[in-house]
Amino acid sequence: MAEDNYSKYRGKCKEYCEELCAKDPSLRLVRGWYDDILWGRQMHWWCVDANGVIIDPTVNQFPSQYGEYIEYNGILRCDQCNTEVSEEYAIVLSGRYAACSLKCANRFLGIG
Repeated sequence: MAEDNYSKYRGKCKEYCEELCAKDPSLRLVRGWYDDILWGRQMHWWCVDANGVIIDPTVNQFPSQYGEYIEYNGILRCDQCNTEVSEEYAIVLSGRYAACSLKCANRFLGIG
């Protein structure tokens, strides 16, 4: 069963949550991480209702449903100098590494 849930839900968190939000506009779409006690911190999407209750239609993809939800605050940490920078101003490299400036991006790429 766990493999079926993994195949059904993995990589589809945002899609399932957007469908819920479309059906119920009082829900808020949230992105962040699900800190699973077995897999560790995983990028994830879920919904929150007006009372702050988490509604996660894809939680069954994880081996444990007792993890912690950590909402993303919009701040990235530069992989070169550890400076915190707002996502809107960060330079994202290879889809997963952040740089706070062109200088740090060039250093990351080995050209600066």
